[in-house]
Amino acid sequence: MEHQKYIKLIAKIAILLLAASFLLLPGIIREENTLIGDKPYHHLSLADKELNFSSIKNELSFGWSFILRYISVKTALFVLGLASALLLFLNLEMMKLNQRLLAAGLFVLSPAFIYMFNVGDKVGIAFAVSLIISYLIIKERYKTSIPLFILLPFLDVLISIFVLIAAGLYFIYLKTSKSLFYYVLLLFILGISLFGEWNFEFISDLGAFIGISVFALVFALFCFILLWREFLPLYGILLIMILLSLKFEFGIFYLSAFISILLSLCISKVYDRKWESELIRNLTILFIFCGLLFSGISYANRLSQEMPNESLFKALEILPEGSVVFSDIGYGNWIKYSGKESVWDTSGFLDKAKERELNSIIDSKDAFITRQILSKYKVDYVLIDSNLMEKWNERGIFYLLDYDYKGFRQIYDQDGVIIWRHFK
Repeated sequence: MEHQKYIKLIAKIAILLLAASFLLLPGIIREENTLIGDKPYHHLSLADKELNFSSIKNELSFGWSFILRYISVKTALFVLGLASALLLFLNLEMMKLNQRLLAAGLFVLSPAFIYMFNVGDKVGIAFAVSLIISYLIIKERYKTSIPLFILLPFLDVLISIFVLIAAGLYFIYLKTSKSLFYYVLLLFILGISLFGEWNFEFISDLGAFIGISVFALVFALFCFILLWREFLPLYGILLIMILLSLKFEFGIFYLSAFISILLSLCISKVYDRKWESELIRNLTILFIFCGLLFSGISYANRLSQEMPNESLFKALEILPEGSVVFSDIGYGNWIKYSGKESVWDTSGFLDKAKERELNSIIDSKDAFITRQILSKYKVDYVLIDSNLMEKWNERGIFYLLDYDYKGFRQIYDQDGVIIWRHFK
């Protein structure tokens, strides 16, 4: 018994060390001393404000922003990443120790884990809390889980709805008839199909910023061909999780965790099968691990090269506080974080009419229409960098910025970032 405790302790330490390695890897590779992506800058912008009704009326899930007022993003993500890896291991106590260790390890190697705890979005903390809720429910500590159910909507509304439905399905399956369970499950699948927009870009190796490993998905399909009789219910859950991921971005993180569990069971079964050659068996397992490891490292490297660059914030520093800056929608949160105002960003709902109007600025060569829209939104400056020059190549806005001397004047051009003053 004492020996078993030491083995479990060593397993937990191994998981934490592996998780720490992949939590630190993108930051070590990254050349820029900036946070990755635009989402953490949205939360940091909110964290800098007084969290009163006026500042959070369009931001129900303000819990992550509130936490970032008291702890740095990188520290919070590192702690949450370690906790999530360990919590997944603890949630799988019904499995064998080697399967639990393998499942947690595969999840740490996944692009979804690397994204969650290297990009400072709210989904990381919501995911970690959902794992705590899951653990408490498995341990039948229902009253203890109630405060966390109440807390979860303030971290992420969609994840809180998903966790509530998943917990409801769990109780229905255990406490009531199976026919009721399948009826409610069918309603859940129907609800997923009706709400949200389809997004088929969820494979990280094929370019998705948030996705799962194509190698993991292919191996899961291979295992289905080999072991479908044993794991048919699990593959039913896999299909539902894939459907959820095609509709809701957060579903990718739960899909990745579930695939890691499924793969650990599959690898264990494949390893225990009778092979004509142990060498072929061992090489097959090694090939699987190398493929998953390469996928994780490759994604960490790609993530480390994401925007923003320090040169962008250096350019924004020269502009007066409160200035309205027009740029790409993906630059909006960086503009707001720098103390300026943006006309659009990726952090909230954007009216379709406004989106069409702002997109027309990029395409149009009509100086009157462009300046009219810019004046409507009180734009003081237009910012473009080398990435946008490539993205917007030969579109209307470059023509106007270069030749409409009455409307625009270049005031900054350094390190690939150019700013024009707009005369309203």
